[in-house]
Parts: sequence; C-alpha cells; structure tokens
Amino acid sequence: MVDYNQSPTETTIDPKTAIALNVLTISPEATVEEAIALMSNPSRESDSSSIIVVTESDRIVGIVTERDIVRLAAQQQPLQSLLVGEVMSQPVITLQQSELTDIFAIIDFLQKRGLRHLPIVDDHDRLLGLISHESLQRLTRPVDLMRLRSVGEVMAQDVVTSPPDRTLLDIAQLLTQNRVSCVIITEFDPADNPPIERPVGIITERDIVQFQAVGGAIRETSAQEVMSSPLFTVRPDEFLWAAQQQMEERRIRRVVVTGERGNLVGIVTQTTLLRAFNPIEIYNLAENLKQKVNRLEAEKLALWERRNQELQEEVAAQTQRIQTQAQRDRLLLNISTTIRNSLDLATILQTAVDEVRQVLSCDRVIIYKFEDDLSGSVIAESIMAGGRSVLHSQANDPCVTREWLEPYRQGRVRVVRDIYDDSMTLCHQELLLSFDIRAKLMVPLVVDDRLWGLMIASHRDQPRDWQTGEIQLLQALSIQLAIALKQATQHEQLQNEIRQRQKAQLALASLNSELESRVEQRTAELQAREARYRGLMEGASDAILLATPEGYLIEANRAAEDLFGYSRDDFSGLSLERSPLHISQLHPLEELDRIVSSLERIIEEKQLWVLDTRILKADGSEIPVDISGSLIKVGQTHIVQGIFRDISDRAAFEEKLRSSETELRSVFEAMGDLVLIIAPDARKVNVMPTRHQILEPQATEILDQTLDCLFQDEAESRTRLPILEALTTGKTVSFEYQIDLEDRRIYFEASISPMSDRRVIWVARDMTKRKQAEAEIFQLSQRLKIALSSGNIGFWDWDLRQNQITWDEQMYALYGVDNSSYFSSPESVVAYEVWSHGVHPDDRQAAADLLQKAILGEADYNTEFRVLHPDGSLHYIKASGLVVRDEAGQPISMIGVNLDITDIRQAEAALQASETRFRRVFDSNVVGMMFTNFAGDIIEANDRFLEMLGYSRAQRPMGLINWAEITPPEYRELDLQAIEHLRQSGFIHPFEKAYRHQDGHLVFVLIGVAMLSQTDESSVCVVVDISAQKAALQERTKAEQALQESKLRLELGLASANTGLWDWKMQTGELWFNKQWKSMLGYQEHEIENRLTEWQSRVHPDDLAQVYQDVERHIQGKTELYRNEHRLRCKDGSYRWILAQGRMVERDAEGRPLRFIGTHTDISDRKKAEQTIEQQAQRERLLRETNQRISQSLDLPTIFDTASREICNCLQGSRVGIFKFYPDSGYDDGEFVAESVVNDFPSVLAIPVHDHCFGENYASLYAQGRYYVADDIHHDGLENCHVDILSQFQVRANLVIPIICQDVLWGLLCIHQCDGPRHWEQSDIDLAQQFSFQLAIAIQQSNLFEQLQQELRERQQTQQQLTQRNQELIRATRLKDEFLANMSHELRTPLNAILGMTEGLHEEVFGPVNDRQLKALQTVERSASHLLALINDILDVAKIESGQVELECSPTAIAPLCKSSIAFIKQQALKKRIQLSVNLPLNLPDIILDERRIRQVLINLLNNAVKFTPEGGSITLEVILPPPREAEGESPYLRFSVRDTGIGISPENIKKLFQPFMQIDSALNRQYQGTGLGLALTKQIVELHGGRVGLTSEVGVGSCFSIDLPYQASVMIPQRMDSEADLNPNDVETPSTPNAAPLLLLAEDNEANISTISSYLTAKGYRIELAKNGQEAINQAVALSPDLILMDIQMPGMDGLEAMKRIREIPELATTPIIALTALAMESDRKACLLAGANEYLSKPVRLKQLTMTIQDLLNSSEDALHQKTDAV
Repeated sequence: MVDYNQSPTETTIDPKTAIALNVLTISPEATVEEAIALMSNPSRESDSSSIIVVTESDRIVGIVTERDIVRLAAQQQPLQSLLVGEVMSQPVITLQQSELTDIFAIIDFLQKRGLRHLPIVDDHDRLLGLISHESLQRLTRPVDLMRLRSVGEVMAQDVVTSPPDRTLLDIAQLLTQNRVSCVIITEFDPADNPPIERPVGIITERDIVQFQAVGGAIRETSAQEVMSSPLFTVRPDEFLWAAQQQMEERRIRRVVVTGERGNLVGIVTQTTLLRAFNPIEIYNLAENLKQKVNRLEAEKLALWERRNQELQEEVAAQTQRIQTQAQRDRLLLNISTTIRNSLDLATILQTAVDEVRQVLSCDRVIIYKFEDDLSGSVIAESIMAGGRSVLHSQANDPCVTREWLEPYRQGRVRVVRDIYDDSMTLCHQELLLSFDIRAKLMVPLVVDDRLWGLMIASHRDQPRDWQTGEIQLLQALSIQLAIALKQATQHEQLQNEIRQRQKAQLALASLNSELESRVEQRTAELQAREARYRGLMEGASDAILLATPEGYLIEANRAAEDLFGYSRDDFSGLSLERSPLHISQLHPLEELDRIVSSLERIIEEKQLWVLDTRILKADGSEIPVDISGSLIKVGQTHIVQGIFRDISDRAAFEEKLRSSETELRSVFEAMGDLVLIIAPDARKVNVMPTRHQILEPQATEILDQTLDCLFQDEAESRTRLPILEALTTGKTVSFEYQIDLEDRRIYFEASISPMSDRRVIWVARDMTKRKQAEAEIFQLSQRLKIALSSGNIGFWDWDLRQNQITWDEQMYALYGVDNSSYFSSPESVVAYEVWSHGVHPDDRQAAADLLQKAILGEADYNTEFRVLHPDGSLHYIKASGLVVRDEAGQPISMIGVNLDITDIRQAEAALQASETRFRRVFDSNVVGMMFTNFAGDIIEANDRFLEMLGYSRAQRPMGLINWAEITPPEYRELDLQAIEHLRQSGFIHPFEKAYRHQDGHLVFVLIGVAMLSQTDESSVCVVVDISAQKAALQERTKAEQALQESKLRLELGLASANTGLWDWKMQTGELWFNKQWKSMLGYQEHEIENRLTEWQSRVHPDDLAQVYQDVERHIQGKTELYRNEHRLRCKDGSYRWILAQGRMVERDAEGRPLRFIGTHTDISDRKKAEQTIEQQAQRERLLRETNQRISQSLDLPTIFDTASREICNCLQGSRVGIFKFYPDSGYDDGEFVAESVVNDFPSVLAIPVHDHCFGENYASLYAQGRYYVADDIHHDGLENCHVDILSQFQVRANLVIPIICQDVLWGLLCIHQCDGPRHWEQSDIDLAQQFSFQLAIAIQQSNLFEQLQQELRERQQTQQQLTQRNQELIRATRLKDEFLANMSHELRTPLNAILGMTEGLHEEVFGPVNDRQLKALQTVERSASHLLALINDILDVAKIESGQVELECSPTAIAPLCKSSIAFIKQQALKKRIQLSVNLPLNLPDIILDERRIRQVLINLLNNAVKFTPEGGSITLEVILPPPREAEGESPYLRFSVRDTGIGISPENIKKLFQPFMQIDSALNRQYQGTGLGLALTKQIVELHGGRVGLTSEVGVGSCFSIDLPYQASVMIPQRMDSEADLNPNDVETPSTPNAAPLLLLAEDNEANISTISSYLTAKGYRIELAKNGQEAINQAVALSPDLILMDIQMPGMDGLEAMKRIREIPELATTPIIALTALAMESDRKACLLAGANEYLSKPVRLKQLTMTIQDLLNSSEDALHQKTDAV
C-alpha cells in the first residue's frame, strides 16, 4: 500500500500551517448583500475571502461561498432582503485540529467529498480557521513533483466557454449549471481555416460577487466589459511548475492552457494542482518513472551481458561484410569493365548472370526480356551443374498486364522467400514452378523509363531468406546493366546511322554528279520547254484547259476551242472584259458536285484524277467527255490541268456492251499476277506478295509447279531459255505456259524483264479466264440471238436516210404481220408506214414524236405503246432505241428492240386487284402487319402493330422504325437465323419472339413472314400479340420453379444447419422424421420408425417434464411458437443438445389439435462454447479482481499471499507456491516465499530447495518463457532427482510457470495437485501464465518504487546542493561587478582631476609653463593615460566575460580604419626608427563591424609590435581578401595581418599569450611593461564578431598576428576622421565677450574636479555656477535658468540621476541641455543617464577639449531651436 504518512517530495509537513486564521464570519440574520460586501472588501482579500462562515454563539451553523452568491444572481433573487440563514449551506463538514495528522490525508479527504474549503474547529467545536485548496497548495509546493509532470497530464479539458457578447446573467447561469468557478470568454477568428476557438478573457465567481457588491446590472452588462484580460497562458507540454510559478508571481488562481495556434485546450486551477498531489496520482507518476527506470536498467544489463559477445560478433560480422562487400564491388567492377570493354550485349549479360550466381550462391540467375505485347523470353542464364536450362524459354502468364508491371517500371524489387508462403495467384505460382523456382529475388531492368526486362536470382528446391545486401547488390547491378543495354542500343543505332549516312553520302555523290550534268542541260531544256509545251498544247487532239486552284480558267488550246465552242479570249475573259470563265460554267448543274469534289481532291492529294462526265458547250448542248486532271507546280504556285476527250462515239456503244461488261468486270477485278524475282545462277527465287497469292486457293500448288518449270532440266527449252534471252538481250521476253492441277488447267502469260545482269523479274498473269472468255465471246452472239428469241424480243434497224426499217423474225410476230408476204429472208426491210399503222391510233402520234426527238438528240427513245394485230387483239410493246450519228453529229441510223409486255400488264392488273384486297385486310387492324426488308427497315406498318409497340403515326412516321431498334439484343441472333431461312425458303412459319415497347417493357408476339420480292428482298409480316398468354405461362413456370427451389433450399438449409424436420399427427400418434433428423442422432433412415415413442424414449429424463410443459403451453395457445432446449440420446449412447421449435398448423372445428410441425436443431457445439465462455469469463473476472487486489499494494509479502490464495481458489489446486531463486546460486537453490495450502497438506515455506541440474539444464529455457506440465509425476518421464523433490512435498501433478522480471528468471509459480493425478487444461495453463505476468509486474513495481524513493531523495539532495552553488555563484558575480564598478569610480575620479589639470596647464589656462615644466606635465599625462587604458582594458574584459558587451556594427571603410590605427603608434615608431608600411588592395569593400572595437584591436596589435620590435626594424599592416574554401563550407572573410621583425615568440609560449594578465616575461626585472590584457581583449573582441585570431612566430625573426573577420559586403561610406584625433583646442568656438558668455551650472561634489573643470571653462569664456548635491542643483537651476547643466552622478544626498529626472519635470527646464559626468563607465550607466534626461554622457576622466566641444554643440543646437521657434511665432 502507498504510505500516505510520507510525501515523495517533503519529509515533514505540519498540516496545521495550512490553516488560514483570518476567516470571514457573519450572523445568519445578516442580509446576503452584507455578505457580498464583506467578501468584496479588498483589505480582507485572502485565501478564505471566497467563503464566509456563518456562526451563532461561537458555533458554526453554515457557510456561504461565492458559488452560492452566483447561484442567487443567476436565479435573480432579491439580495437586499434575502437573509444569510435562508441561503447558507448546512450542515457544515468540519475537522478538529487534533485530527490534522497528515497533509495528504487532508487532500484525500477534500477530494473524496468534493470540498473546496474545510473549517477547522477546536475540541469545543469553536472555529479556529479554514483550510482551502490554495493554502494546501502553497504549503506542499512539491517542486520536484511539479517538474516531473506536464500541464497536459493534469489540466481540466472540459472548459465552459462563452462568447464576449453574452450578459453577466448568462455567465452566472453557466457557472451555476456547470458547477464551475470560472467561464472562459472565447472568440472565433474567421481568418483561421478551420476556425479555432481562441480565449480572450475570463470571468470568475469572484468577478460576479464583486460586480454585485458595486450594484452592477448583470442583465445589461456584457461579459466583455467585466472579463479579466489579457489571459495568462501556458502550453500543454510545459511542466506544472511553470503554471505554479505564474500563479504565485501574478497572484492568480487559474492559468489557461493554449495550443500552438493559440487555441483553447484546457485550464489549470489550484484544485487541479492539488489533485496532482493525490497519493494515487503520485503512485501513477511512480509507475511511469518506474517504467522508465525499468527500461534503462534493462538496457544497461543487456549492454553489460552482451558486450563481449557483441564485440566478437561485430568483428566477425564486419569481416564478413567487408569480404562480401569486396566480392560485390569486384562483381560490379567486372560488370562495369565488361560494359566499357565490350558493346556485345550477349557477352555483357552472360558475364552478369555468371558473376551474380557465383556471389549469391544460388541455383540459377536469368535475364528475361519483354516484348511489346508483354510476352518475353529468357535471353541469358547461369545455372548450377545438373540444373535444367530455361534459356530461350517463354513465359505465358495471363496475370501479367501493363498495370501489374507498372510498379516494377518504377523500380519495385520483388522478394519471395518461398512461393508456397507468398500471396500470389495460382497461375503465377505454376509458372514459377515450371521454371524450377522455389525462392526468387527479382529486380527490374529499366532503360529510358521503359521496363526492358527482369533479372531473377532463384533457388529451385528450398526457401531462402534474401539479405538486404544481396538486394542492394542486384539493384546496383541492374543500374549497370541498364547502362549496358542503353549503350548497346545506342551503339546499334549509331551503326545503323553510320550505314545510312554512308549510303546517303554515296547517293549525294551520285546526285551531285547528276546535278552537274543536269545543270548543263538545264538552260537548253528551259529554252526548248516552252516551245515543246506550246507544240504539245497546240498539237494535242484532246482539249487542254489550265485553271487556278480556285477554278478560274487561265489558258486553253485549239482543241478546247473546238470542243467547247469558246475562243481563247472567251476562256480567259479578255474578249468580254470580264473575269475568266469558271469550270462550273462548263458543266451541267447535275455534274457540278462531282466536278467540285474532283477539283478539291486533285488539290489535296496532288495526284492524277480521271472521271467521265458531261460538258456544257457554248451553244448549250451537252456531250460526254473523259477528263484527266492533275496539279502542276509552277514556281511557288500551282495550276490545275484538265485534259478533255470527247467520248461521244464510245457512248453509243456503252449501252450495248454494258451487260457483257458487268460479267467481265468481276473477272478482271479478280485477276492477279504471280511475281517472282529469279537469280538463275544461285537457283534462288523470291515470291512477291500479290493478290494472286492471297485470293488463289491453290496458290501454293501453282507456285510449286512454276518453280519446277524453272529449275528442272527438261524444262530448259520452255522456261530457262527465255530467262537467258532476257539476261542476254536486256529486253522483255513474253511467252505462255500452262499448269495442270488435279481439278483444272491454268494458263499463264509470262513476261521476263532483266533487273540486273544476274536477276530477272518474272510476271505471270493468269490468262485462264481470258481463254475462257474468248470461247464464251464466240458463243455470246449465239446466246444473244437465242435470248432475244426466247425473251420475245424483236430487233430493228432504221436507216434514216433511206427511211427503211429492217426487222428480224420476232418483230413480225410482235406486230402480227406475216413476213412471208414481204420477203423470204429472216431479216427484211419494211416501210415506215408498216410500223406506224401497227401502232394503236391513240399512241401513234406520241410514239412518232418521241422518235423525232430522239433523232434530234432531244430525248432518249424509251417508251411503251399498244399494237393492234390484224386479228383485233391488243398487245403492249416496250420499245427502246439508240441513234447512230456520223462524225458531224448527223443521224445516220437508229437501232433498237421491242418487247412484248402484254403478260406483264395483265399481271399488273391482277396484282392491283390483289393489292386492293390485301389493303383492306391491312387496314382492318385485326392483327399487326408490316412490310420490311432484309436490312431491317420497317417500310410500312398498320395501326395495330404500332399500337402493340406504343407508337402512333404522328410520333413515328413510317421508314424511321428499324428492326434493331425495337428488337432486344437477346432475340437478334434468332431473328438473323429466321431471315436466312426466309432468304432460302421464301417464308417462315409463325414463331415466338419479343419486341421492345416504347416505354421499355417487352411485348411477346407470334410472327409469320413471307417474302414478296427476291429483287428488293421485301417481305410482309403478320404479328399477333401473345403477351398475356406469355405472362400467364411465365407466372406458372416461375411458380413451379420457385416451389422446386424452395423445397431444395429447405433441404439444403436443414442439412447445412444440422436441423431435422418432424411432423406430428396428434390424433393417430404418428410422428414423421426426415432423413436429416435420424442421421443427426447417428441412425440410418430405416432404423427409426415414425412413432411418438421413438422420440419419447430418447429424451433425457431430466428434460422430459419441461418439454411436455412447453408443448402443452403452446397447444393451449399461450405461446405463439413452441420452443424448447433438451437433450436426445444418440445411437452411441451419448446425448446431444437439441433446439426444438414448432407450430400448431391444424385444428378441428372444435379447436382440438390435429397437426404439429417443427424442427430439431443440433446445438451441442453452441452449448459447449457457452460453457467454455462462461468458464473463461469467470476466470477472467477472478483474474481481474486478483490483479486489482495485487495492484493495491507495493508490499511484496502482501502481494504474494494475496496472489497465492486467489490462484489456489481459482484453479482448485492443493497448493500454490511462489518460489524465489537465490541471487547467486546459479538457479540451483531457492525457497518458497509464499504459499496457499488446502486439506492440511504440508507447508513448503522457507524450506531451502536444491536442484543441482536445474540451473545448468533448464534455467535458460524457463527464462525464455517455457513452462512445465506434469499430469502425473510418476508417469511423465521425470528424472529421479526431480521426482524425489516433488514427492518430498507430496506432489502428484505439477504445473510450473516462470516468473520473469526484466528478462531475468526471478522465480517460479508452482501449482501442485497432491491428492492424485490431474489433467491440466490449456485454460489452466493460460490463467497461470497471466498470474505469472501480474506477479512479475508487481515485483518490478515494488523494486521500482524503492528505487524511485531513493532517486527522489538523491535528487532532492542534489537540488539543494545545486541551489546553494548557484546562489554562491550569483553572489560572487554580483560582488565582482560591484568591485569593478567601485574600482572604476574611485580610480577615474582622481584621474579626472590629474588629466584635467594637465590639459589645462598644457593650454596655459593657469599661466605660462616652461619647457622643463612641460616635460614634467607630459610625464604625468602619459602615466595617467596608461592608468586609464589599464582601467578600460580591465572593464572591457569583465564586460565581455559577463556577456554585457553589445557590438555597434555599421558599414565601415577599411582604408580609413587602418590609417587611423597607424596614426596612434606613428610617433612611438619614429622614436625607435621603425619603418611602418600599410598594404591595402584597391577597391576593398566596406564591411559590417564595430569600428571602435576593431580599431582598438588593431592599435593593441600595433602597440605590441612597436613594443617588441628593436630599433631599426619594420612593421607592416596588411589587409587581404582570401578566396573561401567552399569544399569546407567556409564563408568569405577579410584578413588583417600585423607583421613585425621583433624578438619573436617560442612555441611553448604561444598558448599563454591570449590569457588575461598573462605575460611571457614575468620576472621582477622584466624588460617590457604591460598588464597582459591586450591580447586577451583582442581575442574576445574578434570572436564577438564571429572571427578568429591567428599567430605565426619564430624567435629572433619576428611575428605575424592575423585576425579573420566574416566578410559581409556593405555599401561604400564616405571617409570620416576621428573627432578626438583631429581636435584642435583653438578650433572650439567659445563666447567672444563676457556679456555673451553662457551660464553653466556645474553639479559636482569633488573639490579637485570642481577646481579643474571650473578653471578650464572659465578660461574658455563661460560663466560657472556650482552645486554640491542633487537638491542644490535643482534649486540653482530653478533660480538661475542656466544655459547648460554639467551633472555628476554620484553625489551625497540626492544623486545626479534623480536630480535630472526632477529637472525634466519642471516645464521651464525641460529643454535645458544636460551633460552627465560620471566615473561609472559601464554601458548600462550610459543608458541610465540618457533615460534620466541627459542629452550627452561623458565618462571620467573627461577630456576638457572634448567637454568644451560638446558644450558648444549643445548650446548651438539649443540656440538654433530657439531661433526656429521665434521665426515660427
């Protein structure tokens, strides 16, 4: 248990000192308003002012707190009339003074009761005082504890906040509702994203009370007006001590906690601080510290134990790493060398895989290359002896996609220890097995951000743990290989480029030669080209037109004039004085689109374009032409050339040949040539890919026979001789040959052309079809005659000039004329009148007119008319004809045909009648009908069909509905099959399909189709809507399927849930069980009959009564569902738990039960799990309770006794003992330190146990967590020694768990079963292990608590010593500063008089002096100046050491600085005939430094150089700007060097030089004088600038001191001279006459200084008035109004600082100049004087010349200001 009698921070604290004695008391009859006034009295404000004790007859009857007042204010109670007795809190909890024994007990007492104040009474219950949180907190002040805890650990996070615009009434209500003592006023800054809550003020209960005391209106007053602001805040990570310090220093009770952005996170109050000192909190803190100490101790022990072993392992590992790294470096070097020495990619890759396999000692290393389609193959391999090679093997992994490979392209490395343990797809695993890969390391090879391939190291038959170094090796190697791959690729590209460049150079040379010859011919060609072109244009038989790309004509030839009927001027527009003709004007309107499109294509594609069209001549007639168009480039422009050829004659025959041309076109389009490139000498043939090779099904056989013809000897005369002839003559040789195939003979026409002297090109054209066509053409005329005859077609030829008509035999038959009456030949000439008389009179004139128009070329002759036969029959004739013209275009003849179409017209009439009948059926809308074609277009549909699909004719006009649009995708394949059937058979029997309605639903139809026309593939469809019938059928089918599926699901569900089904027919007693019910109990289906007794006999006897009771309750209707859990006996005799559920499903008319159906579900596993869970929960509950009892104490014996007892009760063992090993026994000896025994078994406490083999054989195993289980020690294979030990304690079964503290075996937890064997369950073992862990934690906590107590005691002692030393150090520093200040003052005061008098005597202020006196004065001045320099050096060193020096850095010119420093020692150097030189480079930059301090440094170095340089020597001051060493990160710097030829310094003395008061020559008779401060001061000043001091020296030769200052370039500044150095006393302006002499007031108490200063200034013409102290100086200044005041600082009575402040408060003296004169020379003294009101500050000893100049400057400034003021007035 925690000892509350002793604090971890204080050893003895008297609780009585926490009692506040000045307690506020009041009578219960007083008003609340009086109580508020009493609380708000500032003179009585204390810790107890927030509470008033209500007393009556010296007895406490109640208390009133600030919270009570706030509550009344929130309730708006009338405080004036309300009595204290009515609102006070009672009864009051008090504590007698005699009970105050322990400070922490009091804290605990307050916190448990939620009290903030506790009245203390004496033995007679009279009030003595009050204890509050504030008084307790101030009393404890545990500094160490507060410095161990952070604010965030103890702060209150639930802070009540309010916006500043809320009223005080709202704030009071918040305080009351939340029972808090303060509300934080917060605002949200809209600029924050996201917005954060920032605290801006605080209102406490005391603020409300005080506001009430002054009568404020809390309803109208806002929180912002009353809140305390600004707030005092701390951060959550600060120590609690910081919050406590703020509370004490600022006398506040609360500190707000804010985050990094100023957001509110919590609050710390006095109550919060006090809670931190709660013993439980201290214990928690001790726990945290204990864990830290634990960790540190464990780390320390581990470090000591493993140190030697680690060193050995590190050496071995380091050696191995070095060897491995060296081997890997050699590998990378070999690869790199191979890459540099070879560009052969195969060599590089093979070297890489060989070296890698040797270094990694793996089975195989391969390099796999990817192709563009993500396939790939192994291109390099290195395998162990006997391994199966996979070189050139390909991998086909469907899982490999570009997305899968993307991580590898980005550098991912794949490491697989074992493919059986790694998560990968099965296909990928099988692929790796096919490559004999069990473990692999795979790195990508990435070239130019593209995944080129993979390098894979693998093992084939065992896993492997790939090391980091191996992975890094392959990654580094992959980079080298990527470089090699890129180099090889670039090399190959370079070689290709070189070859191409060589070819280009050869071509360029050839081109140059060709160009030279062309240049020679160019001039002649250009001269002849125009003539040739003109001749070509004019001599061409075809019309040629030239036009711009826009279509305007430029030029035309003579043939064009003849063809179009325009002159050349007409074409170009010259004759009409208008724009040239446009090509659109030369063509009919219907041809313009083709012409414009062709023109655009010629311009875009820049290729020849040919088309047939018609042109429009000047006279308006049209003629057919063949146009060839092309684009000609002329300079930078383009011209379109068109060649027009009149094809009028050809057009006359086109109609006649069109039918045969259609048949021949297919033949010619399918023609293809066999092209071979033959080298006869090499017997080599290259087959060119032609259309013949692609389309000819027997192309291979044809090619083989052709090659046989080429290379067989017997074929020389037929094939080889023409080849030789072509090679010999250089001409093309043609011949024919044939090839006989199995099913046909093919004829070829071969053309052989030489390509070179050794090769020819063989072009063989299949002329089989041509051969066949020739034969067919012969038969064509015969067939035509037969066709005309069989087609009832007559042919006629009309000679227009003779007006005679030639008819064939069929013509006579068509007109019903007997040809025998005219001529006897088959084709006879008849007169025109014979034809015209045969034509029906109504049609005769129209037919004759059309003939005339056709002859004139105004119309085509194609007409129909009727013919009357002589027998009176009427026949319909279709006639067509063509006019044949001569070259002049005059008609010569006319040929044509007549066709009897009488049958067609009769069929049309019948069809019209049929159409009328069909239309009536179509429009009746009985069924849906539509017309469609094979393209799917619905040409027409009736209203019934449109209604089926939800359309109307207005919505969907015919022709816009397509089959694909209304047919669902699943029916389209069926429709395509139906269409194909329709195409073949012409009709389709009705079949079912579905259409998609306009609203999306399906419409099922029965459709029949019949083809109407084979030509246009039109069809008619009859459609019947069968949706209703289909829906009914589907519903029936669906119901049947659902029933079947439901039955199947029920069976599967019952089987999977291990559930049986039963059906009880209660009238007959028959109880049916399904197969699953019987198998659930282990029976076959035939082994149990369907009777109730079968079930009753198997119910457990203990459960049968409850089962009957639940069944009866359900039968009676008391339960909606029958439910019962009981046990049923299985076939093997065991019982299984069954969940029975059922329902009454049938009753008779009187309500008697008839049928009961239900299920039995096997819940045995659930019951077992519930039992296990319950047992586990019980054990966990016991473990938790035991842990809680253990954790309540830090006393180990108590902990051990509690744990033993609880473990024994929980595990029901005979004995539970805690065994501890002796520390130095090597785990061989120990004893039981605690036990719990039952049934009077013997105790084992304090009995030493020795086991000589435990420490050697088992201790290490137990230290690793091993436990020991023995169900029976006599049958568990234990050694005899162990059995003897356990038998000694009557142990029969044993469970031993190690207790491990900080990885060290502390002892054993032993559970013994003494009354017989016992099987230890795993749950017993787990529970014992958990107890063991808790015991180990308790042991560590106890040890840590002891260590913590010791550490806290040591820390307190150390803190006290540190505090004492700090105080001593502060006191010593203060004494040193006081000593230096006093020394400076005491020495400067007489020096002021000495130097002042000396200066006055020099200037003969006191009268003339002779040379001897002047020499004496110089001696005095030098001595005084030396003493002053010594004082200044001592002060400077002291200030620098204490950190009080602040540099006044500004831009400084280097040259003036050096020259002014040389000037100070120039006279001394001249006296010793020392040569001075200054080396300064040109254009030195200005740098930032403290000019006065650096000048002091240079003067010190130069003075030393003069001092230690013999006569006749030399001194050099040099400045350089060395280049910075960028590699070392060095900044630029400027170097000053002082080099002399002095005595030099030995190396052993150099270290002493820069120490204060240290001189090399310290003998009594030393030659060189000095204090030894100069170089120390120099070094400190330089280092303050961030620089450094250097020294090189040689005894007898000289020294060189250098200082390096950081170079920071600045602007150039003008040179300025030192004011004091150039000061001439005669230059000081002084008053000219006594009447104008300014009045000076001198405040000084030292007579010597008075005499010196007043005499000098009087001699300079000033009037002097004196004052001996500050008060006198004020009086004199008021009375005399002096022009300037000289004020000493240290004077008796009122000092100078106070006097200056008082003077500045007087308006008349506010602007009077004041010069402060003081012997206090510290920087802080100067600032104090200026702040007090001084205009200038001069430290003593004062240079009188400088004083005079300063006085005059101030007087002049004051006079100028006065003049400006007067001018303004």
